[in-house]
Amino acid sequence: MATRELLVVILNHTNEELNTEPEWPALTNGHFEKAPDLPPPQTILAGESGMLRCKSSHIGSGIEGSITYRIVGFGPRNEVTFSWSVPYVGVNRFNAASAIPNFTVNILGGRGNQAVVVFVFVLMASAAFQHSCIATAEVLPFVEPQGAPNAPDGYAPGQVSCPETRPAIRQANNLSNDETTWLEQRDKNTVSALRYILKRFNIGNIDTDSYLDGIVSDGDAPPRIGIAISGGGYRAMMNGAGAIAAFDNRTTNSGTKGQLGGILQATTYLSGLSGGSWTVGSLYTQNFTSVESIISAKSGFLSTLWQFDDSIIEAYTFSSIANDTNFADAQTPMPIIVAIERTTGQVQIATNSTIVEFNPWEMGSYDPGLSAFAPLKYVSSSFDNGTLKRGSHCIAGVDNVVFVMGTSASLFNQAFLQIDKANNVPDFLLKAINNTLADIGEENRDIANWPNPFIVDVIFAVDGSADTQTRWPNGTALVATYQRSKEGTSPQNNNFPKVPDQNTFVNLGLNKQPIFFGCGNSSGPLIVYLPNAPYTTQFNFTTFDLEYGDTERNEILQNGYNVATMGNGTVDENWPACIGCAILERSFIRTKTALPSKCEDCFKRFCWNGTTNDTVPGTYEPEKIIESGVGHVALFMGVMGFVIIQR
Repeated sequence: MATRELLVVILNHTNEELNTEPEWPALTNGHFEKAPDLPPPQTILAGESGMLRCKSSHIGSGIEGSITYRIVGFGPRNEVTFSWSVPYVGVNRFNAASAIPNFTVNILGGRGNQAVVVFVFVLMASAAFQHSCIATAEVLPFVEPQGAPNAPDGYAPGQVSCPETRPAIRQANNLSNDETTWLEQRDKNTVSALRYILKRFNIGNIDTDSYLDGIVSDGDAPPRIGIAISGGGYRAMMNGAGAIAAFDNRTTNSGTKGQLGGILQATTYLSGLSGGSWTVGSLYTQNFTSVESIISAKSGFLSTLWQFDDSIIEAYTFSSIANDTNFADAQTPMPIIVAIERTTGQVQIATNSTIVEFNPWEMGSYDPGLSAFAPLKYVSSSFDNGTLKRGSHCIAGVDNVVFVMGTSASLFNQAFLQIDKANNVPDFLLKAINNTLADIGEENRDIANWPNPFIVDVIFAVDGSADTQTRWPNGTALVATYQRSKEGTSPQNNNFPKVPDQNTFVNLGLNKQPIFFGCGNSSGPLIVYLPNAPYTTQFNFTTFDLEYGDTERNEILQNGYNVATMGNGTVDENWPACIGCAILERSFIRTKTALPSKCEDCFKRFCWNGTTNDTVPGTYEPEKIIESGVGHVALFMGVMGFVIIQR
């Protein structure tokens, strides 16, 4: 991918240049105290973002202003404006007391190999203002929000204008029109990414370019990939982030031998539950940036990825992702955040609990308990019989990203159970989601048929659960999903492949290496199960561990990376080829294409063959798989289990 150098030019303006309006004060003492030393040009990936943070000292009274920065090739006037406001902080207008705020400016890119960014200061201060200066300037990595700050009033929902077509609740008998339209474009966009990874994975005995050309020319959809990240607090969040980094071609060296970079770019759906939702939601509220970019930011990984208490995202809604250019053009996967119904006062989750999903357009469920979807932007509006009557107000803002991600997570469930007992919580917050869900359920309770329009070829199930006494996965999440499919509880998973019991997972070592489920099936997805295992570190921390140092963080991320790549192919040099075979397996069946010999070998080694051993195992204490660092240099360097949304 091409890179772009950012040459930052800070201009010193004379008083005459700044005084373009007669009412503005004369800057008789205005000057730059120190001409900042320009750091080396910041190099970023095309399409990424950079940040310039200026620490500025203001002496005297309050000041308001704006920075207009020009970017060659951006917008009709090659410029963007950033505004700020600084309160008065001095004892009087001539006092030396000063405020030192941070001004953050997004650098949005340019054209060609270089973007020249010019900062022009335009002052709109009171007559008491006398001094202004720039003390320092430094270039830092930055990721900008993707979802728009379109909530009516910060965290609080509020009344908004209704669209011409009134919002309505729809029956869950198919994909929404929005998703169907988006999916058609996403299929077109993933073809080039599939070409890239399949050629690099070197399956052998098949021309993957010609094969994909044949699929497209016949009017069929290319292989669709889904990624599901489990729950399990910070542990699952960081484990999932490590896997995402491994799948992302923007991660340094992820396109080299033994690596899996590019799978993310070929992915159609990216879902997360609980701790996994923190990973998914955080990436999308930060412009679908790379994990590596987040780690490189000086603000730190956890504070950037898990910034729910930061006012910077208080006005951001999950539904606004639908309006982002990259997502609307199907340049990124579709995010799905999953929540599981839990009745008030309930600690354990029943196997027949309703699964609710949040996507950029809708909130709802394909489960028979609801079997309907409401437009996410207008959740908490007063729907009556599935419609919003004329004269009824549209309410927006309930889908704040903090609320959506928090709804998925039940790590602090016991604390949240007390919310109904509190006397200082506004009623509308307690009733908003419940009212909408109640209306959905009442209006669609008689729907008995659940068509399954979803076609996903392969799902990468990244499991960071703590199922065993020693806090490692034992397949519980897959077992629960399979049981739901057999009971008819979750119709979107009614073709979920058979999996063994938890004892078999441990006894046969299916929880310490990747394993494929559903090989050879003609329906439903192939599951590539990626359980957390100690490749390079023993990071079986409890879900309630909430503090991690930088060293621990990097080790966890690196281990998650190694789980996905099998130590960058060190454990199995043919692992990338086997991943390519898994991606194409369902397509091979549909097109009646003979399996390449390498795929036959891969499936013999990685497909579960149906063998079981339900003997109760002893304490599960796995040893490190890789004793020393291999291949890739270290990067930067709730609800237990996960729910797989099969589409």
